[in-house]
Amino acid sequence: MSYFLCLAIPETVSESAFRAAFDQSIWFTAVTDCPIGKITCGKRINDKRNKWRATFLQIGFCSAKLIGKGAIKKTHNNDKSPLLIAGLQRLLADENCPSVCFLGHWMQGSISEEEFLLRGQEQIIVAQLPEVLERLEEDTRYVLFQEPPWRFEEN
Repeated sequence: MSYFLCLAIPETVSESAFRAAFDQSIWFTAVTDCPIGKITCGKRINDKRNKWRATFLQIGFCSAKLIGKGAIKKTHNNDKSPLLIAGLQRLLADENCPSVCFLGHWMQGSISEEEFLLRGQEQIIVAQLPEVLERLEEDTRYVLFQEPPWRFEEN
């Protein structure tokens, strides 16, 4: 059983820009066609105008270190969440990446076959990331924006 963080981004973000956004200690595994990738992308996976792809982000053989304190409840590790936060900030600074989705899941079976139900979805902004990682809910899709897309105009 391993903890994985799945990240979904628009395909308009080049693979080189995606990898360059993150620290070199982070490993990438493509999972777009796996159940967890499809769940993380959600309806975006079938959007013909703006298709998305999904990738596991890992340090070593799982993602627990990238979640930091939130994952320590189940594993003992070092907190590498600042690497995740910095990478996500760099990704969102790319004009081709207005938002990203991520989801954490304790994988108990095969990555290519394990299915599970999405528990919920939450829209957040970068400033909320440290707090959200602290309380990360498993199998919840988080949609991350640089700034709130839901701003209201004052009259």
